[in-house]
Amino acid sequence: MTTLPDNWALVRIADIAEHNLGKMLDRSKHTTGNELPYLRNINVQWFRIDTDDLSTMFFRDSELARYTVKDGDLLICEGGEPGRCAIWDGRLTGIMYQKALHRLRPPSDISSEYIAYHLRHDASRGKLDEYFTGTTIKHFTGRALAKYEVRLPPRQEQRRIVAKIESLFDRSRRAKQALDAIPPLLDKLRQSILAAAFRGDLTADWRAQNPNVESAHKVLERICTERRHRWEQTELAKMRAKGKEPKDDKWKTKYKEPALGDISDLPELPDGWAWSSVGNLVEVQTGSTPKRGNPVFYDGGTIPWVTSTVVNHEYVEAADQFVTDTALEKTNLKLFPPGTVLVAMYGEGKTRGKCTELRISSTTNQALAALRTDLVEASLKEFLKLSLEHNYQRIRLEAGGGVQPNLNLTDVRNILVPIPPSDEQAVIFEEVAKQTSQLAKIRDALKGQAEKAKMLDQAILAKAFRGELVEQDPDDEPASVLLERIRAAREAAQPVKKTKAKPKRRVGGKKNAEIPG
Repeated sequence: MTTLPDNWALVRIADIAEHNLGKMLDRSKHTTGNELPYLRNINVQWFRIDTDDLSTMFFRDSELARYTVKDGDLLICEGGEPGRCAIWDGRLTGIMYQKALHRLRPPSDISSEYIAYHLRHDASRGKLDEYFTGTTIKHFTGRALAKYEVRLPPRQEQRRIVAKIESLFDRSRRAKQALDAIPPLLDKLRQSILAAAFRGDLTADWRAQNPNVESAHKVLERICTERRHRWEQTELAKMRAKGKEPKDDKWKTKYKEPALGDISDLPELPDGWAWSSVGNLVEVQTGSTPKRGNPVFYDGGTIPWVTSTVVNHEYVEAADQFVTDTALEKTNLKLFPPGTVLVAMYGEGKTRGKCTELRISSTTNQALAALRTDLVEASLKEFLKLSLEHNYQRIRLEAGGGVQPNLNLTDVRNILVPIPPSDEQAVIFEEVAKQTSQLAKIRDALKGQAEKAKMLDQAILAKAFRGELVEQDPDDEPASVLLERIRAAREAAQPVKKTKAKPKRRVGGKKNAEIPG
């Protein structure tokens, strides 16, 4: 049983407000009349109505009253996110509504804002779901909205509650804005730390104390030698598999050394460092997407297959899509080992140019470049990842294309990175980790504060609809009197039905004869 504060009442929407559900009108039958803009449920967000991109259509005169939105009307989504609502502020004249929107028009004694906050409160705690139909796609039907129960306070108390909610929400909003401003500052600070790392500033003292370490040039020479050796072994195996034993070493001249690229405009590096292209450090490969319509590539598959969305995480520790052994054998897929660094070559928003690291063996689609770091020293892999993160914006600028620019494997191979000596690489990585660990702690604390702010909003609404947010005024007109006045006004507004006079009964077959008493 619902316990209500004094002078409150539990009412249904049907008892306090006029409500109508819009529908999609047939454009082919609406070619003349009044061409007007209209709102759909996609235009209605919580407490906000977007009008930047409205469609128009013709409305007949007979439809204007049914589909017109007036200042103060509460628009409630029937589908999409059922119950999401906002109040029309009258910014445009001649605005209509249709398709999965309810128009709620309460009398002046009922606050539209109060009902909107009531819906938001019930939506946040799952109470609104009790009124929805459907499972996969939920709907808030007109019949369900009519039955929706509202804890209604007196008229003046409604307005005091709304004013208090808005005041507290404004303070909460400012706190959230302050919290939201901190992560970009942390990002800038992290970039400053990385910039110092790749200028050699973080390890200047270490270099002074360790002048005789192996230079980066020696590291790169060793990498190049090892790469050439692996290539020769692979090519020799291919020839022998075909039954061809080489007679001399001329075939080795086919090997192409990775190009370094133009470094004339790059900054000068500390002593012992060297510039290198990614392609000179590691093998850069990619995957593919097996034909979706072929079930032998997917049904019962157990081999992980990932797309560019994985770069939104620091590591890839699991996959949500899998392919079969047949797909690995019959397509251009490659199985990459743990430790492979993946770089997104395509992707909207911030995806392109971001990187992550495999912690599982996995195949990929063609939108990812796979950097085989399993063939280099561990410190170089970590240093390479930091370099890709540091140069994220520059890497994005290297993408080519039209509306949606993309990177390709050549772009990734040509990315230039500064390489310190092996011993210094490990020191840099350790120093960056130490300085950025504090940033990570601040981020975690911010997440906690953001969650508390969200819970605070819910707590404000909970207090409001328990009657605890504002003080009650004993002089307020009780909600029961308000409801009686609304009922009486509705009855008075109903048209009077005309009744036909009953014909006089005939007595003895004589018309209009007087009926004896």
